[in-house]
Parts: sequence; C-alpha cells; structure tokens
Amino acid sequence: MFFNKEYVKNCLKYPFSSESRKFIRNYKNTNFKLIMTLLVKDEEEIIEQNIRIHKALGVDGFIVTSHNSIDKTNEILEKLKKEGLVLEIIYETSKVFAQDKFCNKMIKLAKNKYRADWIISADADEIYCPVPLAVKTSSYYQQNMTNNDQLPIYNLKDCIAEYEKYGINVLLINPMTFFPDGRKNYMSCPYFLSRSINFDSCLKDEKTDISSFVNFLYQDFKKVIFKSSGFKKIAVGNHSVKMKNKKIVPCANIKFFHYHIKNYEGFIKRAQRWQNFANTLPKGNGTQELFYVDLYKNGKLKEFYDSLFNENICSKLQQEGIIVIDKSISYLIEKIKLLYQ
Repeated sequence: MFFNKEYVKNCLKYPFSSESRKFIRNYKNTNFKLIMTLLVKDEEEIIEQNIRIHKALGVDGFIVTSHNSIDKTNEILEKLKKEGLVLEIIYETSKVFAQDKFCNKMIKLAKNKYRADWIISADADEIYCPVPLAVKTSSYYQQNMTNNDQLPIYNLKDCIAEYEKYGINVLLINPMTFFPDGRKNYMSCPYFLSRSINFDSCLKDEKTDISSFVNFLYQDFKKVIFKSSGFKKIAVGNHSVKMKNKKIVPCANIKFFHYHIKNYEGFIKRAQRWQNFANTLPKGNGTQELFYVDLYKNGKLKEFYDSLFNENICSKLQQEGIIVIDKSISYLIEKIKLLYQ
C-alpha cells in the first residue's frame, strides 16, 4: 500500500469523521501494490515484452523463477533487474518441474517480503490485459513515451479496484488463446480463439479421432488474480487458489492473451520440452504430451502443425465466431515501442 500526506491526515480523523473513513476506504481500494510472479524456462523471445507490457499496465514489480533456462532468458532478466523492473530472480536447478512449489514460493515472497496487496501468478506466454481502454496512464508509460504523445493506455489496477471495493479477493480471468498465422513477429498477429474449440469439424480427412490431443492445445482454462491477504495455496497451472474467506467472481474487465503455440519453431521447442519432462510424470499422466513427442520423434510434427494452423481453418473458425480479431497487444507494443532490435 502506498501512502501520502492526505491519507495520513484522514487517518488521524478516522474515528471522528465519516468523510475521512470514506476517503480511506476509497484510497485503499485504488492505491495498492500489484506484483506479478513469473515461472519461465527458455523464454528469450517474449520475457522482456511480457515484463515491459505489464509494467506499463500498472504492475508494480516482478518476481521471476527461471527453471534451468539455457538461452538468453537469464541475461534479459538480470538486465531488467538492474533497471528496477524485476525485484528478485530465483534460479531453480531441480530436474523436476515442480510448478506449484515454485509458484507458491514466489507468491509468499511477494506477500511477505515485498508487501503485495494483489498478485498475478503467470507464465511468460501470458499477457493480462484490461478489456476497456482506461483514461489513466501509468507513471512508467509517461516516462517512456516518445514525443510526449499522451495516448490512453490500459490499467490493470483500475480494473481490479472495481472488484476490491466489494470485498472480492479472487478474480477469474478468461483466456484469449493465440492462433498463429506463420509470421515471425507473432505478437503482431491479431487472431485469437475466444472460446474452446473442437477441431473435428475442420479436420474431416483425419482417419482417427484426434480431438482430445488437438483440444489439449486449446484448453479453455481460466486463470486467477488474487489478493495476498488470506492466501493459502495456488493450484498447478494457476487455475485456482485456496483462500481464507474466499470470494471469487468472473472478471468482466480483464482477459489474458495466451501465446501457447507461437509459431512452428515454438511448437518444436514445446515438443522438445515435453520430451524432457514427460518421463518424470506419474504413470498414466502426460498422454497428450507423449502424443506430440511421438510426432516429433517420427518427423510428423510439421505435417500435423500445418494441418491445424492454416488459412482455411483460420477463415472457417472466423466464420463460426470462434476466432476473433483483437489488436490490443500489437497496439500496446507499437505505442510503447517494446520490440527492440
């Protein structure tokens, strides 16, 4: 929580003035610390954009766990830490990908060490973005604008405050899952799946039912943003959270853009990652992951990818209202000039 002279003055009047009590309630609802925790592995393509975008959207600080990253992810994180954007970096070297353990550790740090009021526990390929265009502009954005161009920008904290004042402590966030169109600069692509999908109608030539494997790529899983007060434990995947006196509602003014499959190169990396950890999963788990690993081993991954992500399917899904065009992310990147050479 951030304090100013006006807040302190009203605190002194709190027992005697209803106006002061109203001021303090409103102040607490709109002046809170929002921290994002990120669990990453080899995310050099997106980690800097993720952090700078969320900073411009009102996130106050970041705690990042890098799990055995071997690309330039760690170098980028250290640079952002020197800039003051990243509060703390945790380097995990465990062979086991203990997602819930890593995430809960960061959340406790955010709450106890950095005094977060609200927390977003996210992955590098997730961009949380308010639905309406906010009239306020974050201080970070003001400091990094070119030519003092006073453009409106989204603000996550304004959106959260709309629920904070009603005593809500958990927000359920709907996904917008990215549909790649082949371009290298995938964050300029505007195609997103607005709801879950069954690819069977698009893949009529397939001899086998692969819907369970295809839909695994587009699971309509919601995520949570939650208050640190009352926090107990985050679930695997950040899809739910255990809270004391939990009050959860679907969030109407925030959505997250999920770049689950960025392009074919990213699909290869994901298959390689699944290959590395699939054998560590309990027996009976990881059926979908092993399906893609087998495609990769047998040289059929590209054929499978091209059968899913092509112009015909994109056009068909647009006609059915499943794919929507949303330029929010490309707009933000363009305006705050996040894509560096």
